[in-house]
Amino acid sequence: MTYLMIITIILLDQITKYLAVKNIVINGNYKLFNGLLELKYVKNYGAAFGILQEKRVIFIIITIIVICVFMIYLIRYSSEIHLLNKIAISMLIGGAIGNFIDRIRLGYVIDFIQVDIIKSINFPVFNIADIFIVIGTILLMVITIFPQRFSSIGDNI
Repeated sequence: MTYLMIITIILLDQITKYLAVKNIVINGNYKLFNGLLELKYVKNYGAAFGILQEKRVIFIIITIIVICVFMIYLIRYSSEIHLLNKIAISMLIGGAIGNFIDRIRLGYVIDFIQVDIIKSINFPVFNIADIFIVIGTILLMVITIFPQRFSSIGDNI
């Protein structure tokens, strides 16, 4: 299940980025839901949300290390890892690989989603991989901070 989830996240990320390039670059930005959501094409040369621009080599090295550590952990301890941990780690790996593909192939990451719920906050442009990285990270933090709440969730797949 974890490998299928990782592959699905990578495909979803890469397909949506392809569609963003094909449609937004050619046709311009799209505003949806009265401007609450905007689809716009941005080349991100930094990390999540555009921080640390122009540090490509550092991000490639860090991404390889993170992917390897989490993959080894999944493979080595698969029978001992709780289902929610597997889901969170799969989200992190899938998202990291999705952005890694862009960084290697293009030299930057394609971002195309901007949320404008609070008009006074200029929220960064992001992509599907970023969504999974953030959700996976939050899920891992919650599981780590409140392990007793998740101790009964031992379903292994």
